[in-house]
Amino acid sequence: MIIQGTTPTVSFTFNDINVNDLTVCYLTMTQGDLVIEKTLEDAEIGENVLTWRLSQTETLSIDADKTLRLQLRYRIGSMAYASKIFSETAYKVLKEGEI
Repeated sequence: MIIQGTTPTVSFTFNDINVNDLTVCYLTMTQGDLVIEKTLEDAEIGENVLTWRLSQTETLSIDADKTLRLQLRYRIGSMAYASKIFSETAYKVLKEGEI
């Protein structure tokens, strides 16, 4: 769940891939003309899990009650992969702006 003005994490778990073998990875989130992109360098790497933290500025840029689309694209050596596209709804806060 993504709520405007918060700093949530977005995580992807890999079942059959060692995340340490990833050479390139992008998390892309889109909503209309808005594009938020995170890279492998932005991620916290766990055991078969990549986690990205969104900033207050980023979540405030997402329109509430509209669908946000997320997709992961990555490469291991010369092989390129993509996840399915996930949909998430962002929710509004009553106290707007950064705190």
